[in-house]
Amino acid sequence: MFTKLFPEVRKMPEALNLILTQPFLQRALVAGILISLCAALLGVSLVLKRFSMIGDGLSHVGFGALAIACAANIAPLYFSLPIVVIAAFLLLRMSESGKIKGDAAIALISTGALAVGVMVTSLTTGMNVDIYNYMFGSILTMSNADVALSVVLSIAVLVLYLVFYNEIFAVTFDESFSKATGTKVGAYNMLIAALTAVTIVIGMRMMGALLISSLIIFPAITSMRLCKSYKSVIFSSAAVSVLCFFSGLLVSIRFEAPTGASVVCINIFALAVFSLIRAVLYSSRLKGKAKKVVAVVIAAISVLALFAVPLTGSVKVYEKEKTSVVAATFAPYDFARQITGDDAEVTMLLAPGEESHTFEPTASDIMKIEQCDVFIYGGGESDEWVNSMLSSIDQSKITVIRMMDVTESLKEETLEGMETEEEGHDHEKEEYDEHVWTSPKNAERIVAAISKALCECDEVNKAEYEKRTKEYLSKLNALDNVFEEFSKANRGKHFVVGDRFPFKYLADEYSLKFYAAFPGCSAQSDANPTTIAFLSEKVKKEKIPVVFKIDLSTGSVAKSISESTGAKVETLYSCHVISADDFKNGETYLSLMYRNLSALQSAAK
Repeated sequence: MFTKLFPEVRKMPEALNLILTQPFLQRALVAGILISLCAALLGVSLVLKRFSMIGDGLSHVGFGALAIACAANIAPLYFSLPIVVIAAFLLLRMSESGKIKGDAAIALISTGALAVGVMVTSLTTGMNVDIYNYMFGSILTMSNADVALSVVLSIAVLVLYLVFYNEIFAVTFDESFSKATGTKVGAYNMLIAALTAVTIVIGMRMMGALLISSLIIFPAITSMRLCKSYKSVIFSSAAVSVLCFFSGLLVSIRFEAPTGASVVCINIFALAVFSLIRAVLYSSRLKGKAKKVVAVVIAAISVLALFAVPLTGSVKVYEKEKTSVVAATFAPYDFARQITGDDAEVTMLLAPGEESHTFEPTASDIMKIEQCDVFIYGGGESDEWVNSMLSSIDQSKITVIRMMDVTESLKEETLEGMETEEEGHDHEKEEYDEHVWTSPKNAERIVAAISKALCECDEVNKAEYEKRTKEYLSKLNALDNVFEEFSKANRGKHFVVGDRFPFKYLADEYSLKFYAAFPGCSAQSDANPTTIAFLSEKVKKEKIPVVFKIDLSTGSVAKSISESTGAKVETLYSCHVISADDFKNGETYLSLMYRNLSALQSAAK
């Protein structure tokens, strides 16, 4: 619609054009600018009061609150907001008491909150990994509701800051004088803390808990390199923050990089430029106008680098020439390419070797989905980002296949010896294992669903799709048969996985018995001593020759068990992700599953 009203937009640089025409980028721009403004304005006061690390401390508190919210199935933002505000007040009170210095108070609360978050994540089976969106940021997948909440809270922060600007200025520079003039210093310090807490909470969805403090610190420090008065620092900080966010957004679009990290890198660049200009202006080697000329040249080059570079060149936008399929992970990607051959474009979002739990879609990824014919994803814990993304795009022309809807989903299970939940854990929300494709029978069902969708949207190649589907289903059936034979020959034998266990569907389908360290959807990688001792004892007692780790895992638990028992460490492949080497070597779902069979046969000897 925008391009119809303003056709000249099409002539703009591609990255800028996308921001002006893509709704999800427009939402990111609006929310990002407002949050950047809030962080920059408050950052000036916090830096001058030498309380700038409160942002880092509160972001850790936010992480702990989000972990609790996800575990209890409570709306994360609504739960974490009052918790972070309370933490901000507590930090302020601890600092004012004089018994614990400001930096020590921040360290105590931030590390404590971080530990609580880690413990809750560890003790909660099937932790909803949507928490990772808040840890690392996911501004491009913000829903309309997320943006609306961010806008309302940001405007509230800005209005309160402007209304009480004079009082904030006074308590920032001289609390003693402010007290003498009757200003309620404590109340305004509380106001600054509360506004900071709100900004941290709404900014976590944009930058992530690990990076949000950078929005508070960098613009203020950068501006102070050149500006001398409070008002000039305020204006400069606001301008730097907004421009750095906008440039970071352009960079993330142009180079397919994470938005939050791009914004921080641009802020680092801006700090370096301001520092260089300061060095030039205070240089004893340059005289008079020469200083100003050099400073202007540096500023001009920097502006060109900030905006000209990301605005020039082509943006990698998916332009389909054939029927297009986008798969979130490896298994559905491989299923689709076995069906389509060269008759369709098949794209895998999760790059080989990439961690699925921390995946953040780029602008290009979202546009690939928006423009494709068929989109396939699991629908479990690691795909929480999909829900927000789908709500932000037009789905009318897309066939969406959620693999957990195609098959019967099984509840996450705690095996014997596995780290268990605490008594009283809220089971209101049932957790289901997302790795449905690990069963060859389920793989057949998923392949049939993908084939049906492709045949419906591409009548021209329907016959070829049906032919390849039949051939591939025959191969999957053969895989099913060999697993059935293996199962019959090894009834009663146990296998040990010193890692997460994403093979519930495989185990249940063929009556295979396993011991494991963690459930398949667990975010844990470090087992407690009791779990390791239990698994080690089982290996020794049952004389199990092999202990497994899963692909792309460090295998630390399996190695520990191996060292105490002498068992050999081998790998089982979940087919959720694939290593770069395996992908390069042309490995497929079938080849990896036959590897799994070979490894299980070795362990059954």
